[in-house]
Amino acid sequence: MEQLIAEGRVPDAKVRQAKYEELERIVWDEDAEIWLYYTVAIYGVSDRLRNFEARRDYYVLLSDVSIA
Repeated sequence: MEQLIAEGRVPDAKVRQAKYEELERIVWDEDAEIWLYYTVAIYGVSDRLRNFEARRDYYVLLSDVSIA
């Protein structure tokens, strides 16, 4: 994907469009994940915490979480 992005950075609009269309096909057809930026998730946890799962998408779901 990085190669296609680099190849798409050209003044020729047709070449750029073709490269970006190929990138789009990869994202949709191959279910690729592209994160536009990276963050660091910091969680405070305890041995008493039950059923907590740190997720890749940073959603914090607490419906099944409990403290023992």
